[in-house]
Amino acid sequence: MHIGPVLDGETLRFVERDLCLLAPEPRENGFAVLADSPITPAGVQALAEATNACWTASLARDTLDFSRAVRASCGVQIAMFPNMVTPGVRDLIDRHRDQALGWKISGAGGGGYVILVADRPIEHAVRCVVRRGIE
Repeated sequence: MHIGPVLDGETLRFVERDLCLLAPEPRENGFAVLADSPITPAGVQALAEATNACWTASLARDTLDFSRAVRASCGVQIAMFPNMVTPGVRDLIDRHRDQALGWKISGAGGGGYVILVADRPIEHAVRCVVRRGIE
């Protein structure tokens, strides 16, 4: 599978329409997201498959398949990196579980966002805006 830039307007509007962000509380000092991470070949393969499913569904602009793939990807990431789910992150997901179709955690170990896939606006969430062209 080849993953590269996608610049067509319909796909960009799909991203803007269906993705939004919520910021969790900052993690405490000394937080080690990679500590006790059971990374296995099977887990890496499952993450690759979920990632491919995310890519395919996003290109098809299929919200339901995309949300399923995002949830699958998040589940695999949590299995391999259980520390990424702090109580604050878990609370954000739980509070929006009935409004969102899918969720994922982004960031490089120091925080980031809870990304929600939603087919309607979610209060206090920031909608994604894709920059078009080069400025």
